[in-house]
Amino acid sequence: EVTDEALHGKLSKEAFRDRLMWSLSHWKANEYKGVFLKVPTKNADWMPVVVEAGFSPHLADASHVLFSLWLPETPNVLPAGPSHNLAITAYVLNAEGHVLCVKERHGPSAGQGWKLP
Repeated sequence: EVTDEALHGKLSKEAFRDRLMWSLSHWKANEYKGVFLKVPTKNADWMPVVVEAGFSPHLADASHVLFSLWLPETPNVLPAGPSHNLAITAYVLNAEGHVLCVKERHGPSAGQGWKLP
């Protein structure tokens, strides 16, 4: 079976394919509906196997790619992956109407002047 231990172990691509196919059969036989599979980027050679098995990328970061698969022959109701980021800015005023501004010491805006919190 594809388990967390198996995903973080040292399986060959072929051994991973065998476990994934067995797991898919098991999940279908047990009427699982949606499956998420988190593949570490260190095992990037497994990703074509996952896609060939019908999985779709759901989200990714530097350490892994999360794939999803809807198993039944009904409409997929799994949530969509994230599609954008949202930033929020606030104006902070004191009694005299002065706007609070900040400077970053570290990070992407460090040394680039004043900004809103």
